[in-house]
Amino acid sequence: MIATQRRYELLKALIEAYIERAEPIGSKALVIEYHFPVSSATIRNDMQELEREGLLGHPHTSSGRIPTARGYQWYVDHGLEARVLDAERRVIERLFQLMEDQSREERYRALVQRLAEVSEEAVILHTHEHDLYLNGLGYLFSQPEFSRSFMVPVTVKCKLPIKSKIFKIEETK
Repeated sequence: MIATQRRYELLKALIEAYIERAEPIGSKALVIEYHFPVSSATIRNDMQELEREGLLGHPHTSSGRIPTARGYQWYVDHGLEARVLDAERRVIERLFQLMEDQSREERYRALVQRLAEVSEEAVILHTHEHDLYLNGLGYLFSQPEFSRSFMVPVTVKCKLPIKSKIFKIEETK
């Protein structure tokens, strides 16, 4: 699908930069930050080719590029490097061993809490029993998409009726 190794690396770098920043990525930024040994004009040409292939798009005529759904799918299939956290996996396995006498619910709660701590991400676990475990939602608001203050609608579904709340998130700088 991708004609050259440089375009492969360009697409991978652009997607990773976009995931980190949540803003369109320009050719100049890619040349400087990812040390591509070509000019930003060459990068723009490659980005145009990737756009023709349906892997990139751009929200405005003069903006940088953003990955499309097809670009993300390519990244998952070809560009994403699996990272096995052996030490963390052993910690979680040990946690389950220590909790063998605990209920399934207590083990799920501990797992979700530990995964949130390790990943510094929001963790949501939905079981086949239709139970929902949440932890680390505070990490969600540290992501680049949430860098400005705005209103966030939050819906929580429990075994009780559905409840909605709106939280105002203030910018912290």
